[in-house]
Amino acid sequence: MKKKALFIILILVINFILAQSPYEIPVNIPAYNANNPVMQLITPTNNGWSQINNPSKRYFYVQPGNYYGSLGVINLTVNGTSTNKRYISLYNGNDTHPGKLATSQLANVAFNITGDYWVVDRMAMFTNNVAPVRLENANNNVINRFYALNCGDIGFRHGCDANTVQNCRMEILDRTIFPDRPAF
Repeated sequence: MKKKALFIILILVINFILAQSPYEIPVNIPAYNANNPVMQLITPTNNGWSQINNPSKRYFYVQPGNYYGSLGVINLTVNGTSTNKRYISLYNGNDTHPGKLATSQLANVAFNITGDYWVVDRMAMFTNNVAPVRLENANNNVINRFYALNCGDIGFRHGCDANTVQNCRMEILDRTIFPDRPAF
C-alpha cells in the first residue's frame, strides 16, 4: 500500500513539474527562410524594421544588436488574427532563453504594442530607464521569453485584454522612470 501511494505521489509530482500551465500559450515559430515572402530578416544594417507594420509580412527574425540605441521605441501597430498571428523573435543561431545569453548575443529593443495578436519571443531590453514593452488597446498578444535588465517594467495601459506574459526574466526593474504612474 505504501509503495502504491508513493508511486501515485511521484506521478503527481512529475506531472506537476512537467505539465504546461493552462494559461501558457504555445509558441512555435518556423525556421527563417529567405525565400518566404511573409518572413523578414532584421539586421543592424538592413533597415528591416521599416517592414515591421507591413501587413504582408508576419514573421520577423531579429539579429543581435542595439536597436533601441539607434531607433528608440518600435511601434507594433498592425493587427494579426487568431489564425494568422504576427511573430517577432531573436535570430542568433540558437533557441536559448535570452536571460542566459551575453548582451552581445541579444537584440536590445523596446516595443509599444497597439496591435493585436503579436507574439514577441526571445527579445531583450538592457538600457537604463526604458520601459521594454508597453501595451495599450492591445489584445491577444504574447510576450514570451523576454529578458529585461536594469530597465522599466512591462506595462499594460487601458484597453488591453487577453494578453499573456510568460517565461520571462526581469532583473532590477526601475519604477522611477514613470513616477507619476501607478504600478501595474
